[in-house]
Amino acid sequence: MGPPGGTRLEQLAWIAGWLLVVLVQGPLHDGFGVGPWLGIPVTTIALTAVWWWAQHLLMAGRVRWLPLLPGAFLTAAALTVLSATARIYMPHALNRSIQEYGSVGSVFTMPSWLIVVCATIAVCITIGAVLAEEPWSARRLGPGPGTAAGG
Repeated sequence: MGPPGGTRLEQLAWIAGWLLVVLVQGPLHDGFGVGPWLGIPVTTIALTAVWWWAQHLLMAGRVRWLPLLPGAFLTAAALTVLSATARIYMPHALNRSIQEYGSVGSVFTMPSWLIVVCATIAVCITIGAVLAEEPWSARRLGPGPGTAAGG
């Protein structure tokens, strides 16, 4: 078991991976030109990998990889839906708040959306941890986040 939060190299690698996913999020969601039928599953897989790695890094390797998968997948699926929803909702919300409050309107809208995203992440990771500890899934995944990896 390494230091809490992983080594500096692991932390930097995770940040680089996360930035890569953020930078290619638009083309990724569009399936690199093929279409959303490919882009949505590819986005979900990429985000699952990022959130699976993030949980493992934040847990400092104290929880095996498999019990972290439900939370990573739920988070990825929810963020994929939110990113699709943002394309529809955010332009209208920003325009409405800017018309109502002026340039300060975006200051109200953007943090509100970030709160929705952060709350979604927290709820999905929590639900994933609960699911990983259920007897039917613990038999398949191994010891969950609420149990020590060694015992």
